[in-house]
Amino acid sequence: MPLTARRWQGLRAHRFAGLKATDVATIAISVIAVVLSVVSYIASERTTRDVASVQALTVEYSLFADLAKLQTEHPEMNHLFATSRELYDKDVALVRIAIDDTAVAKRNSQRARRLLEEQGVAMTIFDDYEEAYFYSRFAADSHDALRTRLLQANVDYFRTLLCNPRLRWYWQGNGGMRLSVQFSSELNTDFQTSVLPDCSFGSSPNQGVDADGPF
Repeated sequence: MPLTARRWQGLRAHRFAGLKATDVATIAISVIAVVLSVVSYIASERTTRDVASVQALTVEYSLFADLAKLQTEHPEMNHLFATSRELYDKDVALVRIAIDDTAVAKRNSQRARRLLEEQGVAMTIFDDYEEAYFYSRFAADSHDALRTRLLQANVDYFRTLLCNPRLRWYWQGNGGMRLSVQFSSELNTDFQTSVLPDCSFGSSPNQGVDADGPF
């Protein structure tokens, strides 16, 4: 073995031989403290991001809740919430009938008001469905098993509820109100893959849909 190699090993052995047990413990504690600090920082950053995401979702859906409340409380203003020309024309036609106070049109006017109120309630249900869906997705992405399980139960409830024949008419196209166009593509996909296939009223787009309602 070359002299330089022997000298290096001797120096290294001499250096560690001079360390006391307390010195080794101090070094170990320092290393552990640094590791814990790094882990704590990473956990803190993740928690901060999670809290910010939850707050963003809360703010976003509180806005939608306010809009849905306006639609329910002021059904004659439903046309202001239309996001397509088709929806706008249908809403305007209903509003015109609803505000017609002539004796001849009184019966049709009452039905039109009920239809506008029904549409507002349907929109509120769809808003709640979307909110529950994205909160559940966020919990799953955060690997929070308990929160995911609780929120998924909410999503499952809405998936069952949306099989309702009248709600399906409001959601879908093919002669319905097509309110689904006002919601995210992810939610539309969930409806097609996780709602329709399990509907006891029928799983095809038009099967079991109630276009008339009770009014």
